[in-house]
Amino acid sequence: MKKFTQLVHDKHKGLYEIEVSESELHTEVKKNYTHELSVKWKLKDGTPVIVLASGAIIYDKNQKQINYSYMVPTYLTPDGQTLKLQGTDEAVHQIVVDAFYTEYYGKDFSHKNKVIHHKDNNALNNQLWNLIVLDSETHGAIPHSK
Repeated sequence: MKKFTQLVHDKHKGLYEIEVSESELHTEVKKNYTHELSVKWKLKDGTPVIVLASGAIIYDKNQKQINYSYMVPTYLTPDGQTLKLQGTDEAVHQIVVDAFYTEYYGKDFSHKNKVIHHKDNNALNNQLWNLIVLDSETHGAIPHSK
């Protein structure tokens, strides 16, 4: 049985990897969001943002605390399958994965030739615990209905 790695976090360990088997690709990782993990990131157009493990993206206004009033507006694509940042073609799930995987691995993370899978099959749930990067063959072979 294939094993995959997924990034998760908790209050005490911070950001870390876990192994996930094929049978666990739809299993919710038990999460401890008693604090909000965040990563500074730049959008493709250079706009500085703060990406949160909860899937929220906030404009970086050099505030001392995370201020949700600076949340970047999003829109749902016409097919109802992807949440994107308003005024861009950037999908929220791709930004969350790119920012946290780059932070963890210490280099630019590329998911080219890979698919970002939503473990709960809810494409609007872009929390870090719900996203795992798979090869397209594995992603195509797993069921996607609730």
